Amino acid sequence: MPKYKGKKLQDIIIDEEIVGHIYGINLNPLNINSEKEIKEYIFNINEVIEDEYTSIYIEEEFPLAIIRKIEEDLSMNKLDGKSIRLFNIPYIIERLMLKMKRDILKEEILIISEIKEETLKIIDDLSNRFNFISVFGLNEMDEEDVYEEVLENAGISIYYPLGNDISLRKYKVIINTVDELLMNFKDIRKNAIIIDFSDSKPFKGSNRYVIEDISIDISDLGLVNCPWISKEISVSLYAYLFKGKYRLFCRVFNNGKLITIEDFINQGIKIKGGF
Repeated sequence: MPKYKGKKLQDIIIDEEIVGHIYGINLNPLNINSEKEIKEYIFNINEVIEDEYTSIYIEEEFPLAIIRKIEEDLSMNKLDGKSIRLFNIPYIIERLMLKMKRDILKEEILIISEIKEETLKIIDDLSNRFNFISVFGLNEMDEEDVYEEVLENAGISIYYPLGNDISLRKYKVIINTVDELLMNFKDIRKNAIIIDFSDSKPFKGSNRYVIEDISIDISDLGLVNCPWISKEISVSLYAYLFKGKYRLFCRVFNNGKLITIEDFINQGIKIKGGF
């Protein structure tokens, strides 16, 4: 059995327009620990593609470093759908709190981000739901800018924990977009809701209530029947096919599985008690 057999499988057509192509590359799983196999994999992608592409979506779950190497060697970008994830955060919170019936105004939320604009977007979307907001990860200049802007626009004071050795136990909601974190994850509350929209998912497995990603329902968006693409897809694939158009989430990824918000909340709940 050969290792690689590059082949174009099908055009991707949306509303009579070809928006991409599906290729099969490897017949057997790629050995991600073999630099030789990774080079052969990239070579075979180059050999089989027929057009000039600006982006690539890889269905296989490779480590982040390998995905970035593939993109770099092929001179293609990864459209990861980050803006769509950020857009969906307030809707995820709304659905969660509606089902959980917790007094969200008394919850303390921690936003972990290294990007000022991203932080402001999250705060702006959530400032009418949370009175107590902490932010971690910004540089000092951005911290000051965010503090002043949020105080002026929303009337809320932002708290910045000092140093890397901060206690996560006080937070019942944590939103993270940063890949590399130096924190004590054992200090996380067992029932804390965590939305980890980073690439590397450092919070994965820290408790049972981690939302790692979301799915999008595309059944009404004009995709011509394609056996390779289902009617419910990942945000990353959605960003490729539909150019990042904002759309509400369908289900959430939790511990590598796709589940409803209701099933996410009901994990470990006993009949007698609440969440």
